[in-house]
Amino acid sequence: MDSADINVYDIGTSCLPGRFRNAEHLYRAWREGAQFVEIGPVSPSAQYVHKTRRFFFFGKNRAIYDVSNKGVKYVIGKLQQCRRKRPVIANLTYDHGSIMVDDVVRDITGVFSLMYDFVEGFVIDTFRSDSGSPMLQGTDFLSEVIDSLLRTRLCYEVEKPIFVRVAEDIPDSVLVPMLDYLRFSGVDGIIAGYFTTSHATVRKICEMTQGRFPVIACGRTESLDDALAYFRDGATKLMTDCRLKKIIKALKE
Repeated sequence: MDSADINVYDIGTSCLPGRFRNAEHLYRAWREGAQFVEIGPVSPSAQYVHKTRRFFFFGKNRAIYDVSNKGVKYVIGKLQQCRRKRPVIANLTYDHGSIMVDDVVRDITGVFSLMYDFVEGFVIDTFRSDSGSPMLQGTDFLSEVIDSLLRTRLCYEVEKPIFVRVAEDIPDSVLVPMLDYLRFSGVDGIIAGYFTTSHATVRKICEMTQGRFPVIACGRTESLDDALAYFRDGATKLMTDCRLKKIIKALKE
């Protein structure tokens, strides 16, 4: 496979490096040449993180926080203000206080419903094993979320795609039953990993899914050859945050 076999419309960018978290600065993605952009993660309400590892106080027991996720209403407002001609897909998540399965399903399904008319697709993450978050790596937990979204999607006239991001560090004992479920669940594709994803991970996921549905590689690319390698591994699209403008330009030439 060479550059003549790849269309610029197959390359987009992701929210994972922290950009476009709240649907802000999307013009930067368009300027770089991205043909689709992942925003988020989007949660029901604003989520706060500490600016540093130390606690700072105003008066008594009052810490300074920095907003990392401004919530679904803010994101919808930014999308309404943004003039865009290229697809945006939303990465959905839940509030930090949601621990039980029912709470996570409620949160993600609620954001899905609110965002449905404002984006062109959705992403559900399975988390890294060191994330400290409730795990969507187990098939039972993940299936509760996906089944709820698929049922909700039936209420809309237009069927918008749902993708599942598979973390690269999931052990095969969990990955195999997860991919078996996803192949027949009704989801529209898999995003292979985060920006540390290796070519071996993409090849393995493509082989295990047996071409059942699209696999989008999510990896760092330093050159056009590096980008083409993901397509040779079996990926149908690529999400990257490095050298995006350079790669798009090389493909057009």
